[in-house]
Amino acid sequence: QQNNDGTLTVTDPATGKTTTIRTDPDGKNPVMTIETEEGKATWGGGPVKKPAWLPSYPGEEVRGTFHTQSGDGEAGAYAFETTDAPEKVAEFFKKAFERAGLTPQVTTVQSDDGRMVMTTGSDEKNKRQASATAMLGKDGKVMVSVQFSEKP
Repeated sequence: QQNNDGTLTVTDPATGKTTTIRTDPDGKNPVMTIETEEGKATWGGGPVKKPAWLPSYPGEEVRGTFHTQSGDGEAGAYAFETTDAPEKVAEFFKKAFERAGLTPQVTTVQSDDGRMVMTTGSDEKNKRQASATAMLGKDGKVMVSVQFSEKP
């Protein structure tokens, strides 16, 4: 069943379970959500839903997002661009992960295409993980990708 509000609902005739797909009908907010009885997943350029323990980077303007939530927990990812050096981004997330109780680790990789600094953190007790990868390209731009997950 498709509605004019950007919603499509599909029912499995064998099980009776439904899946609902929602999009922005006018295209102004390019977000898509798929929802089932087990949970939901959202993709797009809308605001990122992240846990309170993961702060925003100063001046971050999110360019793309992903978020999923189910009985198994919550996970997400987002990206942004900055003019700061990858090492500065890594230091910010290292401190943020430490404040959140995660054990951080920083890895730097240099290649012909640029430099990448990856900060990872995990907290086995609270079942959460995060990573932030800052990549300096030949064009001088630093793209940052952040991922996080948390289990109940």
